[in-house]
Amino acid sequence: MPRVRFTIVLLTLTILPWLAHAQSTFATITGTVNDATGAVLPGVEIRALHKTLGLDYKTVSNEVGVFTLPELREGEYTVRATKAGFKEFIAAEINLVSRALRRVDIRMALGTLTEKVEVTAEVTAIKTERATVSTTRSQQELNKLPISAQSLY
Repeated sequence: MPRVRFTIVLLTLTILPWLAHAQSTFATITGTVNDATGAVLPGVEIRALHKTLGLDYKTVSNEVGVFTLPELREGEYTVRATKAGFKEFIAAEINLVSRALRRVDIRMALGTLTEKVEVTAEVTAIKTERATVSTTRSQQELNKLPISAQSLY
């Protein structure tokens, strides 16, 4: 009899966490990423942004182009997919409810590579200790300056 009770208690403790896990209220977005020809695209960054809460979930498509964003809260999402050499994919107004499994298949079009131009310049030294402005002129430069006859008298 004690052995039967022990077995029942052990089974109950084993099954209860599994049942509690099955009652999750989170949703999931999953799908595949392909290029314009239908070939799978690994290494694509997928982001899901919750519109009202601002939560940002990220993942990367695997070697066969599949991605999964699990444990998403209920609400409206915008899904973005980016990869170098491809145009950004945006799917807006994806509404998720509790325990929903939403499939979003992504087809990415070829794009142009973006160029980054970085300009750097050396900073000229400014002396802030004195409030003076000075410059040096040669005698020849001074002789060439027009002089008003009125200022001489």
